[in-house]
Amino acid sequence: MKLLSKLSKKEKLGLFAAVAAVSLVLFDRVLISPINDKFRRINGDINVAEKQLGRDLRNLNQKDDIAKEFRKYSQYVKKTSSDDEEVAKILAEVESLARKSQVTLADIKPQAPKQSDFYKIYTIDVEAEGVIEAITSFLHELSGSKLLLRAARTRLNPKDKESSAIKASISITRVLMP
Repeated sequence: MKLLSKLSKKEKLGLFAAVAAVSLVLFDRVLISPINDKFRRINGDINVAEKQLGRDLRNLNQKDDIAKEFRKYSQYVKKTSSDDEEVAKILAEVESLARKSQVTLADIKPQAPKQSDFYKIYTIDVEAEGVIEAITSFLHELSGSKLLLRAARTRLNPKDKESSAIKASISITRVLMP
């Protein structure tokens, strides 16, 4: 108090202004800034949650459409029998498509099914012979098969130098969910 009484009126006013400014800055740093930062963080979290909720609602609204589409295609990709029976189905389909396309099957080698995370891949290696039109017809029929077969790898070579026949090595796959 002695120090305060020795100061002139102008100095007292300056001291009070300085103390008030320091107090305001200290009040801002200690109380207002942390609360303001917390509000900003919470608003950011709310914005992220609103966007996520919007995506989830959109997915929920499409649930029936997705289930309908899944039921439509599930018969093609669901495994309904043993591995041997599935391979037999694939072999029968390949032979039928080859006859339809007038392609001669020289060799058929079923491979062991490969298990992945949530599906199995059945592979059949086929050696076929025929004219180019028949081979392309066979590949087209294969891709349009009701078993959803796919020619994963195809290699075409001429059978003979003088012949128009083609020798094809085709790796045929089918994916099923167990």
